[in-house]
Parts: sequence; structure tokens; C-alpha cells
Amino acid sequence: MIAIYFFLITLFIRPQDWQGSLVYGWPVNDFIVIAGLFIAFANASKNKRQDITPVGWFLFAFICFGFITNIVNGNFDAGTQQFVNLFKRFCVFVMFVFIVDSPKKIKKVLFFSVLLCSILGVQSIHQSITGVGWARQALHTNSNMMHQTSLMDFHKYGGRSFWIGLWDGPNVLCFPFLFCIPFCLENIFRKKNKSLQKMTYTVIFALLSYGICLTKSRGGFIAFMCIVAMFFIVRFKARKALIICLLVLPIIYNSVPERMKVLNSEEKSAHERTWTWEQAFYMAKSNPIFGIGKGQFRVQTEYFSHSNYVENLSEMGFPGLLIYLSLLYWPLKNLFKIFNRYRNKLNDEFLLMSRVLFLTIVGFAVATTFVLMELDILYILCALSASFVLSAKNHIKNFNFNISFNDWGMLVALTIFITIGIWLIAIKEII
Repeated sequence: MIAIYFFLITLFIRPQDWQGSLVYGWPVNDFIVIAGLFIAFANASKNKRQDITPVGWFLFAFICFGFITNIVNGNFDAGTQQFVNLFKRFCVFVMFVFIVDSPKKIKKVLFFSVLLCSILGVQSIHQSITGVGWARQALHTNSNMMHQTSLMDFHKYGGRSFWIGLWDGPNVLCFPFLFCIPFCLENIFRKKNKSLQKMTYTVIFALLSYGICLTKSRGGFIAFMCIVAMFFIVRFKARKALIICLLVLPIIYNSVPERMKVLNSEEKSAHERTWTWEQAFYMAKSNPIFGIGKGQFRVQTEYFSHSNYVENLSEMGFPGLLIYLSLLYWPLKNLFKIFNRYRNKLNDEFLLMSRVLFLTIVGFAVATTFVLMELDILYILCALSASFVLSAKNHIKNFNFNISFNDWGMLVALTIFITIGIWLIAIKEII
């Protein structure tokens, strides 16, 4: 697990991107993954567990099809670059799925991630107060924030916190916080936990939630609300869950900065999103099978698409979007099946981890509707889910986690539904 812990440090804290650190500018992630792969293969051989599950093959298909889309569009160099970049992340998936090979280890990974992301929460508060982060990064701000001296000024004038490396923007910084929210919620409401444990997780939950507020990411806020609502739905009976949601969600909504409540396309940055989605829709329409080539949207428009679904549709056509959706559909389907259908056959630890992973992927799926994030977190979530499903298979007789004909029909329907949604929002401007 040492390789996993070091990788998580480089993923969240980013010492390799921190000017002045001993490893600044070094490809430490690559070194860790290479070492981790040796450990992973040794572990897989020892435990005779070498199945990467359907989601692993979907990831590999995603990588290969991304390469093909660029070849078809006559861009071999871009195809090669995308293949190398995505294959590195596939190696991260392999490292995690073979090393983190039990629910107990998954819990350790999530707990360590909570500690690291709590550090990012403290960093965000420091940045919001002083205007400068620990890595000397200034706030995303306007002229009114030049003389900010307090958190009240921060909320009044609209500065937004961010970190460095993968988290070098306010919208992407919400992902580390969202990644840890479900684990905290489950431990707050877990009956077996002692009062001190519940209080500790409550404080951490508040810190992470406030971290999301400091980013002022609307996509992050919507994902946060969905995680909280879905948590109560899967954790309690329907009537109780409905009552709690009706009480809690309005309080959360009224507690966040005003920017996070503006969800119509007339607002400036939201209007930019609908424009980029419009461009993406016409790109997909011009080549519905192969798109414009993986990684080419920003090259051709000089803008981010602000959505994983929109970007994959434009760059890889309908097949690319379908493959991407399978990366989310497979774990969500199997995790839901585990905690919903087999709750009487599994212990409390299994049920807790199945709900945590399910809610984490739900948050990621919702957030990436509005924020572009196709990097390591996606591959780690797929790996943790695959590892957990393999562990559950050993405890559930005749548990089938393969993709059926009906599942493919559902994926096709989802692809069509999302495409129509993009058309309604970007072309018809219904919002």
C-alpha cells in the first residue's frame, strides 16, 4: 500500500507542481506507477486474482478508440500523444485494482484521501483570507478583491479558491472535496462508530463542504446536493429520506454564495458553456462515428468544453460517448445491486463501502456534466469499484457482474438521451 499512499500524495497535494519543493518538475507520478505496477503484478500472481472486470476492458477500449479517432481524422501525432497519456492512466487503474484488493484496503485509501483533502480544505481557507495560497497562487478574483482582508470580503466580491497541478482551477478543485464527502457522511451516520469518531467526521465534512463553497463551482454544488440527497435516499426508508431532504436541501441552498445559485444560461460563464456545447454538437453532427479526434476540441475552439459528456461526443462521436458512459454505468449498476439486493447476505462493512463508492461515482457523474475532469480520479474510481465488486463476488453466490444485452440497450438509450439533452440546452436554449 506504500505505493498507493505516495501516489495519493502526488495526486492531491501535488509536491511535483509546488515551486521550491525537492521534487518540483520531476515526473514522480510515473516513477510511483512503474514501481506500483511491479507490486501489483506480484500481488495479483500471489493472490491468483488477475481479472480487471468489464470496466477495465471498457477503459482499454476507450484508450484505443481515442487513438483511432485521431488516425481517421489524419492526425497521427495527436493520436499517439493521446494514447500515451491515457495509457499512463490505465496503468494507474491496474495498479489500484491489483494492490487495493479488499474492502479493508479500499477503506484505507478513502480514509487517507480524506486526510489529504482536508489539508486542501485548510489551504483554501488560508487562500480565501490572505488572497494567496500556500503555493503562492493568487485567487481567481476581480478588481474589488485586491484589498480583501476577511472571509466576508471574499464572499462579497467573489474570489474563488484553487490549488496547483490538476487542481489549478476553482471548478476542478471541487473534485477532491466531492471525492471524500460520501465517506464522511457514511461515518457520521454509522451506528457502530463512537461519538468522538462521528464528531471528527462531522468537522471534516464541514471543512470539505466549505471547501466546495470557496471554489464557488456551480457544477460542484449541484453534485454535492445530489450526493447528499442520494445518501439519504439509499440510507433510509423513502418517507424518512423525503422528509430529511425537504428539511436539509433548502438549508444548504440558502447557505452557499450567490454565484453558485445562478444556474441559467444568461449568466456570462454559463453562456460560454452553452456556446461550447453548441460547437461540440455540430462537431459530432459532422462526424457522428469518429468525431473530430480525441483531445482536439480545445485545439479547434481554444475553449474547454466544460463537460466530459459533451467533449467525448464531439471528439469521439456516439461510440466514444457510449464507451465513456459504460465506465460509469457498470460500477453504478453493480454497486447498487450489491447494497440493494444482497443487503442481508453481506456484513455492515461491505454495505457501507458499496454505498460510499456508489455515491462517489454519482457525484463524479453529476459534476462532470458541468466540469471537465477525465484524469486520474476517474481511473481510480473505476479501479476501486472493480476491486470491490470482485471481493463481493467471493461472498455472493452466482453473482454476475458482466454486461448483458439489456445493459447495452440501456447504454444506447443513455447516449441518445444525453445527446438530446445537449441539443435542448445548447441549440434550443431551454435553460
